Amino acid sequence: MKKDEVPSARLIALEQDMAKYKPASSELSANTIEEFIQSFFAGTLKQHLLSEDLPEDWAAKPVKVLVATNFDEVVFDTNKKVLVEFYAPW
Repeated sequence: MKKDEVPSARLIALEQDMAKYKPASSELSANTIEEFIQSFFAGTLKQHLLSEDLPEDWAAKPVKVLVATNFDEVVFDTNKKVLVEFYAPW
């Protein structure tokens, strides 16, 4: 959670390998929290993945930058051949 996101809410599903869920709205009210929990039990919430923000120029060079928000869209595009290199700076 980032400093500018506090106060906020998260739901962690222990039985799903600690899957984390984040409400769509940053507003914390009884109604938004109730909708968030109902969406979880209905199975309509998308898992929240920790990721870097997508750089504005992510597609400007021949080597693209992939983060959680654009990974599926780019990697699973059947119109293109894609090679992914996973890089860790340590």
